[in-house]
Amino acid sequence: MITLSLVLKVVIVMVAVCVIAWIVNGVEDYNKGKKIPIPFKESMDLLNVPVVTFMNNGVKLHFLLDSGGDYSYIDKAVLPVLKVKDLSTDTIKVTTGSGSTESEGKATLEISYLDHVFEETFVVQDLKDHLERAFGPYGVTVHGVLGSVFFSKYKYEINYEDLTAYSKK
Repeated sequence: MITLSLVLKVVIVMVAVCVIAWIVNGVEDYNKGKKIPIPFKESMDLLNVPVVTFMNNGVKLHFLLDSGGDYSYIDKAVLPVLKVKDLSTDTIKVTTGSGSTESEGKATLEISYLDHVFEETFVVQDLKDHLERAFGPYGVTVHGVLGSVFFSKYKYEINYEDLTAYSKK
């Protein structure tokens, strides 16, 4: 026999499940709203590689997205006009297509896209000639590379269907 007490318990459990589902949906919607889309369609149309633009100290910085690269790199030539939070002489061994070399230190700086600020530590390297050879013929100045540490830190997702990088920061 079904009692009023049993019916009340079932209703309370159902209401609790609905409230929990509503809260979970709200959290998921909130997190989706926090995704920061950074499109790279224009660079794909022009260069066939993903390049995104950030700002630092009023300076536009263009970075190649390299989710397979271990580190983020910045060309040492651009550092004098940037606002650098920390500059270190700590070097790392860098292996390139033409051999191995030592980096010229590390620089931590804030880069922003729209009103979203990201802090990244870059390996400082003399990249000007390499980047100029790769991107100069297209009339594009690239200042560095964003590597997998950046993607991991900010939980980036790269969507090649809509040519946009998303951050769940």
